[in-house]
Amino acid sequence: MMRNTPKPGTLAVWAGEQTPMWERSTQVPVVHSVSFGYDDLDLPATTAALQPDQLPLTTIFAREVAKLKTAADPALGLYPPITAGAAPHIVKAFCTALAESRCDGAMLSFGATEEAVEKVLRMRIGKWLEGR
Repeated sequence: MMRNTPKPGTLAVWAGEQTPMWERSTQVPVVHSVSFGYDDLDLPATTAALQPDQLPLTTIFAREVAKLKTAADPALGLYPPITAGAAPHIVKAFCTALAESRCDGAMLSFGATEEAVEKVLRMRIGKWLEGR
């Protein structure tokens, strides 16, 4: 089998993996896109042991964004998605991770209700992205 050097886009998609798992893949399997191993974080071993608000999502997000930024082609803009519908302290942590990794911005998602839009506008997310 001929082995090619993976391009930056392939490396960015598979950045969460410790070994090259992209060979002969046609798409990123869900199990590989949502499961990451962190030896230094106290994570539940099974989904049955998972409790609400137990995961250190902001820490995991910051690490994954840093990996993505490292693997991404610098000529392309990088706008990772964040949910603006989360609690303000979580949104702020997500924005801080984007700014610290020198991302170009963010794609925001939130509910399509008047209340959700008003909440997002009140947060003034741009102030958390300053300094990037």
